[in-house]
Amino acid sequence: MQIKGSDDKREIVGRKGIVMNITHRVELERILETRKEIQRFIHGFIAPTMSIHAASQVAAGEIERVVGINTLSRIWVAGNI
Repeated sequence: MQIKGSDDKREIVGRKGIVMNITHRVELERILETRKEIQRFIHGFIAPTMSIHAASQVAAGEIERVVGINTLSRIWVAGNI
């Protein structure tokens, strides 16, 4: 089986056929499962963390704009004490 890219559903597309060598089949299944696990990790952990960080940066920027203090440095210092 040749892997050529991915379709809209993020599935591997390529030449279809039977993988005759069981070692290649097991290896391909392991690669596909690892890819799914990486995507689950990114969408389940990294993306929400980045969203929280971005939201806190926006909130800090608005507070700084309205109140007139440098909240970003105060939040950073308070978080590292």
